[in-house]
Amino acid sequence: MSRRAPADPLLLWLTPEMVEAMAAGVELQRAAVGAKVRATLAVKRSQGIRLGRPPAIAPDVRSRIRDYRRQGLTMAAIVARLEADGSPTVLGGPWRVSTVQRVLASQEEGWGKK
Repeated sequence: MSRRAPADPLLLWLTPEMVEAMAAGVELQRAAVGAKVRATLAVKRSQGIRLGRPPAIAPDVRSRIRDYRRQGLTMAAIVARLEADGSPTVLGGPWRVSTVQRVLASQEEGWGKK
């Protein structure tokens, strides 16, 4: 079986051993970058910095939802109040009980540094 020449003539000088050595070097570099990213994220978390996507619902709407719940309103009553107030949802659609439940279950008011 004959060996095919690489499409790029500049690669003719590469032996299989050289390719393996380069692949090992790339793998080591990938592992080093991953370790650096994990260490940086751990430092940020220990500093109390919230990571990830910011909350999509406005902070004032989130606090009103929590206030309504503290006042003893049901989920459906909170949805009705938000609809009556004209409070915007993320996509501009109607409020749903499941959205209010997610807001109440989350800790997203503490976005950023603690």
